[in-house]
Amino acid sequence: MKQSYNLLTVLSVTSCVTIISCNKSISAEDKAAQEQANAFQASILNHTYHLVSYYSDKPIDYNPYDNVVKSETDLNIYVLPYLWDDQYVYGADGNLQIVQGDNKIPGNSAPIINFNYKIGVKTGTVFFDYFDYYYKPMEYSLTTFNDSLFIINVPGPQGSRLFSKFLRIQK
Repeated sequence: MKQSYNLLTVLSVTSCVTIISCNKSISAEDKAAQEQANAFQASILNHTYHLVSYYSDKPIDYNPYDNVVKSETDLNIYVLPYLWDDQYVYGADGNLQIVQGDNKIPGNSAPIINFNYKIGVKTGTVFFDYFDYYYKPMEYSLTTFNDSLFIINVPGPQGSRLFSKFLRIQK
């Protein structure tokens, strides 16, 4: 009985050490991602951006429902017109003001649409709860950012990644 107890103790201690060491590497990865998420949040806060580019990381047939098979990476022709002239202002409270330009989203002619956004970390990756081209919530991954731009991405068709690039508007 004592040998069983000793074996159980050794196994328990080994399991705890393994769990702790695994958590340390995950925590370090998440910590680095959290630092990046915090820096991204600070970078966009109270600044205005607009969409400048939409593209794929590899050639794809973006619209499988038409009669033309294309293999393309530049996807700007698929961006809905009202997205090109909108401006996005990010508030500290997670409020995003979408300032609509002359081209309004069908069904909503308000000059400003309020939307919530969130920046966070999942498994060492910075995510950005944002919206799709119909202003419906969608989760993106952060690709890169600096003081003048940010790029986010989502999984696309045929194993691709779709990227949206936003530039800061200097006022």
